[in-house]
Amino acid sequence: AVVSTQSGHYGRGHKTTESRRTRHLEITSSVDQDDPVDSSSDESSSDDDDTGELLAELARIKRERANERQKKEQEKAAEAERIRKETILSGNPLLNSDSAAD
Repeated sequence: AVVSTQSGHYGRGHKTTESRRTRHLEITSSVDQDDPVDSSSDESSSDDDDTGELLAELARIKRERANERQKKEQEKAAEAERIRKETILSGNPLLNSDSAAD
């Protein structure tokens, strides 16, 4: 009877230890899988790479737009100069060959 009591007590103690060990392993594995420190460090370096690429792309787009604006302004200025010269030439009767013929 003493042996069965001891084995019964040992059995419960063994199950408790075993269940604690199992529970500890479950908690440890869930912490490892969901650990925000590990995943955020991986994501952080990936985010840093993405951020750098996006900033480079943004800078490239801004340069292109600035170049396009500058080109349009130069074309507009050239057109305004052409119109100004035409106006000056057509307003001068000495340079206007049609008016001299009259």
